[in-house]
Amino acid sequence: MDLLEVQLFGALAILIEGLIGGSVPFLLAKSSRIKLILALGNAFSGGIFVGAAFIHMFPDAIEMFGEVVVSDFPWAMMTAVLTIYMLFYIEYVFLDPADHEMLHSHGDEEGVSQTKEVTEHDAEKESLLGGNDDHHDHHHHHSQSSLSTTSVSSVWVMLVAMSMHALITGVATGVNTDQDSVTALLLAVLAHKWCEVMAVSIPISQCKTLSKAMQYGMVAFLSCMTPLGVCIGVAARLSISDSALDWTQAVATSMSAGTFTYVAFAEVMIPEFSREYDHRDKTLSRNIRYGRWLMALGGTLFMAWVATLE
Repeated sequence: MDLLEVQLFGALAILIEGLIGGSVPFLLAKSSRIKLILALGNAFSGGIFVGAAFIHMFPDAIEMFGEVVVSDFPWAMMTAVLTIYMLFYIEYVFLDPADHEMLHSHGDEEGVSQTKEVTEHDAEKESLLGGNDDHHDHHHHHSQSSLSTTSVSSVWVMLVAMSMHALITGVATGVNTDQDSVTALLLAVLAHKWCEVMAVSIPISQCKTLSKAMQYGMVAFLSCMTPLGVCIGVAARLSISDSALDWTQAVATSMSAGTFTYVAFAEVMIPEFSREYDHRDKTLSRNIRYGRWLMALGGTLFMAWVATLE
């Protein structure tokens, strides 16, 4: 296949994979296995991102900037670093703490369940003590309303943030003229897309204030972002001058490398490795930690092996 066929076929595969991954939480809403699948999948995809960024994309970006800029200034690395700072600013400075917490919750119901139990316990206690029922009802309704509003707003923030990552990666894939580099990008995205969309789909599916049509639409929107970015990148590559294309390709590749680095650690591996899935069974919990570490290392080694095929 030529370059254009690889890009378009890859975009179609990413779209299908994203839709399948996004549908899993709706099909297995009550299953406990989804957490284990997401844990190992997230760890593997984090390793894929690390390998794609450091083994494939950073060297390519440095080479691309070397062809368009005659300077000792590290333009490729600086562009990637600025991208990381931009994403860090959006998530940790611009967003409210509640939005940031929701962004990394991935639909974990444990906190919601505990909150519900405490609320029910407080209600029972107040009833036994002869508390003011009207005041309690008003307070409970207000709390429920605030929680519902925050959840909807946080889901939208999470959707927009992840869509930005997906769009940037898609554009970098579309403008790229090196087939080996495009293949590495597509492999990295395909390894992660299913669990990325699934991770966002879980809290979406649990946000009861959204209609089913809106929930499905949000999942489809996120699934389309990377393919849309690929199409935008391909259109730009075919329509702009060679000089502008070289610049666009260099900047997009550097930004994508920075995005992959940030996502690998801040969005995937650190939140994933900070999570415990079974506090009661210490052996199982330890085995899951080992399994996640091995999956992350395996993802990076896989991308190193892909580099030997180029």
